[in-house]
Amino acid sequence: MYASDAKICGNLNASRAEISGNLIVTGATIDRYLDASGATIGGYLNASRATIDGVNVTEPTEAEITRLREIIRIAEEQPETFEMSTWHCGTTHCAYGWNQVLDGMEVDNSTCQEYGRKTLPSIYHLVFSTNDIFLKNVKQLISTK
Repeated sequence: MYASDAKICGNLNASRAEISGNLIVTGATIDRYLDASGATIGGYLNASRATIDGVNVTEPTEAEITRLREIIRIAEEQPETFEMSTWHCGTTHCAYGWNQVLDGMEVDNSTCQEYGRKTLPSIYHLVFSTNDIFLKNVKQLISTK
C-alpha cells in the first residue's frame, strides 16, 4: 500500500488490515495519526520523511539507536513487560513508556506520548502498531546503523 507524498487530513487507519507487502508513507503528511493496531504487514512500514501529527519522522540519532536497542532487549528478554497497546499498565509499558522508565521518570500516561515524540521521533509512526510490527520495523530501522 503506497501513500507516498500524500496529504491525509485526519487519520490513516490501517488497523486490522492485512497487507502482504509494505505500507509506504514516505514524505506523507498525516494530520492526526497512523493506526496499524491489529494489522498484519508482510513487509515493512516505511514512514521516513513523513510528518505525522506534527512530528517529523527522522532517521534515528545515535542516542535514539542506543535507547531503541535497550527497548528491543527488554521486549525480547521480558516480553510480558512490553505491550504497544498501552502507555503504562503496572509493570508493562510500550516503547514510549519504557523510554520514560529508562530515563528515571515517573510513570505517567499523560506525558508519555509527548515525551516520546520529543525523544524518539524516529519511531512515532509505530506508536499505534502491534508488538510484532513495532519490533520488526525498529530492528530494520536500526540494522544499518
